[in-house]
Amino acid sequence: MWLSGKEAGEYIGMSRDYVEDRAVPWPDDDAHVPYKVRYQYIVGKKGADPVRRYYRPDLDALIVKPSTLRRGPVTLRPRLA
Repeated sequence: MWLSGKEAGEYIGMSRDYVEDRAVPWPDDDAHVPYKVRYQYIVGKKGADPVRRYYRPDLDALIVKPSTLRRGPVTLRPRLA
């Protein structure tokens, strides 16, 4: 459910900076903010710097599929002279 910055960028097909620009700290009330990605700092080994981990369901919400792909085939008509 949690991804590092590099993994998050690869997951949505964008750069790490794109994810970091939309990052907001994990709120106390657990509310989702549209078009933002919540993160928490996770401490790994003792003495190591904390690392940001991004919440995967928020990343899923950033992946937008164009509605034009759902339309049927396009019929081309010749121009009138």
